[in-house]
Amino acid sequence: AAAPAAGDTDAASTGSVSIFERDPVESLAQALRDKQRELDEREKEMNRTEQRLLTLRKEIELNLAAIEARLKQMEEIAGKADKNRQTEISKWIEIYQSMAPEQAGKVFDGLDPAFALELLSEMEPKKAGKILGYVQTDKAIELGKALKERRL
Repeated sequence: AAAPAAGDTDAASTGSVSIFERDPVESLAQALRDKQRELDEREKEMNRTEQRLLTLRKEIELNLAAIEARLKQMEEIAGKADKNRQTEISKWIEIYQSMAPEQAGKVFDGLDPAFALELLSEMEPKKAGKILGYVQTDKAIELGKALKERRL
């Protein structure tokens, strides 16, 4: 056998393996094992992500249920407050409708316009009209316009 020429190296003596000397089946098997490890890691990460999402979903559902319960409580409280306010308004309406229109008109002069409007809008129209006849002209005009808009 001829001795290697200068500059030539023997693959077996250097310990390196050229691509031509590798077993193609072993190379393919190693590539498949590497790919399987990569896929296993991706699957583990997806499972962790799915668990986090499920946990977040449960938290959101619990929070939503708590919000809905609180909203229901608030609606009940608002309903009671509205009912109490309407009862109070009804009492004031009874008082003012039972007064002489001249006296009620003087009282309405000093009332907050929004409150006066609320009372007048709930009163019997004839009684409200009589009371407005004794309210200061500027305020009566303002209340009359507001009543008209409210009833339209």
